[in-house]
Amino acid sequence: MLRKIKHLFLDCQWSPEEISQRLRFETGKTIISFSTIYRGIYAGLFNGSDLSRGNRSAIRKLRHRGKACHSKNYVEKRGKISIINTIHERPEVSNKRTELVHFEADTVAGKTRQSCLVTLVDRKSRFLITSKATKKAQDR
Repeated sequence: MLRKIKHLFLDCQWSPEEISQRLRFETGKTIISFSTIYRGIYAGLFNGSDLSRGNRSAIRKLRHRGKACHSKNYVEKRGKISIINTIHERPEVSNKRTELVHFEADTVAGKTRQSCLVTLVDRKSRFLITSKATKKAQDR
């Protein structure tokens, strides 16, 4: 049975779910669960001499290539620009609007992957400067 499972997984590139369901279909009863097959893969039961050790062996035959799954509360942090100054940290002079040249910047997005409009507004005089950006940065 192990030889058949190994053949289906390594040679035919079936997923553990497909293997367990196929065996269940052929025999009419549950022979092995997909989670047991996954445990065998991670334990190294499917590693042979034809698989290189540097390639993390049979784990690389899985659909996700053995990449770690993220937890439910995982937040992607790569490629994100953190906000250094918040609006609450704005100088009091700017909040009272007593001086000129305290600008607020914003972007007005157009269609996806198209240009966008960049706006700068002076807090006191409400002077508006706009410019079209030729290419909008991708949302991450």
